[in-house]
Amino acid sequence: MPEIHFYFSPLCPRCRGARRELERLRQQRPDLTIEEINVLRQPLRSWRAGIRLIPALQAGAQHLSGLWLNPAQLQAFLDRLDADNDRLD
Repeated sequence: MPEIHFYFSPLCPRCRGARRELERLRQQRPDLTIEEINVLRQPLRSWRAGIRLIPALQAGAQHLSGLWLNPAQLQAFLDRLDADNDRLD
């Protein structure tokens, strides 16, 4: 599985919810590697990555963002990454 970039702001309550869910998923999936990127501290990096809305996830060319990232959306994103990874192997 590729490394996942999680774009967030410490001021964003939606980001805190997404982070909690990602932590839960990380406990279930030890192969999950997530880099957390604070958009307030690294705005240029976020902009260059095409991030315009937080919370957001990015892995390779795959992006997921939205006002509310619910557990089903996060799981579906990881499943797509797994399927893409299996196809490349």
